[in-house]
Amino acid sequence: MKENDLRDEIEGLQLVDKVNVHERSVYESEEDWDIYEEYEENGRPIAPEYYDWREIYPELQILLDNFDDILQEAEQVSHWKEWPENHYREGGNQDWKVFPFLHCFPANDTSKLTWVPFTCELCPKTTTLLKQIPALRTALFSRLGPNTSLSTHTGWEDLANFVLRVHLGLKVPGHEKCGLWVEGKVEYHKTRHINVFDDSKRHKAFNETDEERLVLIIDLERPADIPPGTAKGGHTEELDLFISNAFC
Repeated sequence: MKENDLRDEIEGLQLVDKVNVHERSVYESEEDWDIYEEYEENGRPIAPEYYDWREIYPELQILLDNFDDILQEAEQVSHWKEWPENHYREGGNQDWKVFPFLHCFPANDTSKLTWVPFTCELCPKTTTLLKQIPALRTALFSRLGPNTSLSTHTGWEDLANFVLRVHLGLKVPGHEKCGLWVEGKVEYHKTRHINVFDDSKRHKAFNETDEERLVLIIDLERPADIPPGTAKGGHTEELDLFISNAFC
């Protein structure tokens, strides 16, 4: 399939809840379209890009029910740490910081679940809520600075292939100015709104405003009826070092 035909086909899809292809170049590069040719040639089963949380993770209602407590603790965080990997190849500001609560590598081995005592103590209400969510594998606050867009990347195979990623919009400025690009499809972040997507696919996030964007990120065990993720390559030495030293 030619690139122009492929673009026309994707742009013609009728999707719900603000899911669409954004035409502005900040959301896509030429390499982003290679993925479709690869899938077409291999013919392997592919999981969707996005999901409705109500259908697969209804237990996330607890986050919305206690939204104000989570937001209050997120806004009080002062110990933000820069993400250790470089996801800024496509230009723009380089301002992505995180505040992690939990990690698990590999994500299919629950004996590796590790809570971060320092951050959990600073946000006790959020931590208590997170511990009530079954199948939790990762949890962190994520701050994307003004006019910052991440470059295309995939999750690590020892995490992303076993989970789906969740974003809860805590502080989202502007209207349809912050969101996610996953293999050609865009969903926008909204305050008090939950986005669920496949982190093993090529994706990126963007903030086109002059204010910070805050979300709560969690990873949940991938449901058995959803195809496994397609990411290749384990997590990096930079991440291991970050985990070991960032909040000692």
